[in-house]
Amino acid sequence: ITGDGVDDLLVGASQRNLSGTRRGAAYLVAEFATGDIDEIAQLEMQGKTNQEHFGLALSSAGELDGYGAAIAVGAPNAGSGAVYLFAAGSGTVTTDEAIAHVMGEAPDDRLGSAVLGGFDYDGDGLGDLVIGAEDAADGAGEGLIFLGGGL
Repeated sequence: ITGDGVDDLLVGASQRNLSGTRRGAAYLVAEFATGDIDEIAQLEMQGKTNQEHFGLALSSAGELDGYGAAIAVGAPNAGSGAVYLFAAGSGTVTTDEAIAHVMGEAPDDRLGSAVLGGFDYDGDGLGDLVIGAEDAADGAGEGLIFLGGGL
């Protein structure tokens, strides 16, 4: 994710409280060490709404439309659900600082219950992203493909 040739680790903590109730967080760990996650993580991404379960699903999203390496983080209980995209930087950021986000269409879609990125579905050289909405389509669920050039 960080481009240094060494594997990185994404960690989701969807029930972490962080100044609220189950707002959630996600972490990028670029150097493995022993310690508390908020001490060893290079990047901490935080949800801002109670019960949104930010970090339930997450994935490297690859190179998206000139932003560099991106990280996709799902928050399926954020209204109809949401997926936020963050640049792979350092420090602490919230959903307000995401480079892009996608929201579910209908109440209770639970968009962001699954995310998968880091591949190039259409061969344009940009990363593409698959997002799951487990309760969309009257509970049947949906999988959506977002092409990197259009994010």
